[in-house]
Amino acid sequence: MTATTSTSTTGTTPRPTRSSTSCPPERAPRDPALAVAPLRCDAGRMDESTDPRLVTLQPTTIAAIRETVPMARITEFFDRAYRTVVRVMASQDIHPTGAPVGVYWSAPTDTIEMSAGFPADAAVAAEEGVAAERLPAGRAVQLTHAGAYGTMRASYDRFAAWAEEQGLPLGPVMWETYLTEPRPDVDPASMRTLITWPLQEPAGS
Repeated sequence: MTATTSTSTTGTTPRPTRSSTSCPPERAPRDPALAVAPLRCDAGRMDESTDPRLVTLQPTTIAAIRETVPMARITEFFDRAYRTVVRVMASQDIHPTGAPVGVYWSAPTDTIEMSAGFPADAAVAAEEGVAAERLPAGRAVQLTHAGAYGTMRASYDRFAAWAEEQGLPLGPVMWETYLTEPRPDVDPASMRTLITWPLQEPAGS
């Protein structure tokens, strides 16, 4: 894989794609009301190594809203989606089993297909745009970014270089797990974001 960089229409650091490795623009919600401690659940038990590593994922059910979003409105989408998902999960007595995720299903143009939601202990019934989705199992590369969202470019560059050196082809879907609540009073240096990128496995493997 060749690591290249694409520039988003927002002028901020772009998100990673199948053929480029850089980071999404605005990602976690700005609304501090969404930073509810119970929603973080098992985040503290995740591997927080900032070095790329190869892992084997188990399939994960998430409750999420999936839309094609204009690049300039990604932060607005996150705010709206997380708030709605929390409300729908609570109404169905479904509980989060991990920190919030942002899933990127397509390469960006002026829009991007993406989901925002939470790992869940049961499949949510479709309501208010919220639906159950399945994050794939299998081999993936992971890296935990330490620092503010705006500094993620360096982590994605290291991610891409390591995958290329190891001969690991990255697949078409990836996601970020937001391990730190994005409150205004949080020290940016303490923020952690887990990047997960499943591999493109050979057909029939």
